Amino acid sequence: MENNTNNTKVKKGKFNVVDAFIVIVVLLLVFAALWVFDPFSWFSASDKQEVTLRYVVEFKAVDDDVKSNIKKGQPVTNASTVDSLGTVSYVKTQEATVWEYVEGQTTMVKKTIEGKSDVYVTIDVACTYEKGVGYTVDGQQIAVGTVLSLRLSSFVGIGTCVSIEVIK
Repeated sequence: MENNTNNTKVKKGKFNVVDAFIVIVVLLLVFAALWVFDPFSWFSASDKQEVTLRYVVEFKAVDDDVKSNIKKGQPVTNASTVDSLGTVSYVKTQEATVWEYVEGQTTMVKKTIEGKSDVYVTIDVACTYEKGVGYTVDGQQIAVGTVLSLRLSSFVGIGTCVSIEVIK
């Protein structure tokens, strides 16, 4: 093909080594930027770390004669798999209450449930933290809001995790 202004031939549509090098450099820069900014978890390396976790499980409306069976130092296991989930480090109790609607009033009334207590069991455990997964102990995820079925030496109950703290 000829150019009309200076009668020189111009090659079009050819791909050479310099063009290939430029494309490779641009692709490498894009992948490097993705690696640094980490918008996708599958681009990052798995970073597991071992931590000591302290979490609190709330048991609602436990019979008063049973709550004394929960003591500091007891081992805690998953009730269905018998995997260890830590050791009791603290136990707190308070009156069990319920909100009830009273006919003729526009408000709810808080009433105490006789013979029952809410029990808050603090548990310490060595566990694994993995980005994107969270805290796990023998395959059991520990997270605020998780419902846990736990077994202690003289108590079995279903509670909800209400607090998590890394202590080491």
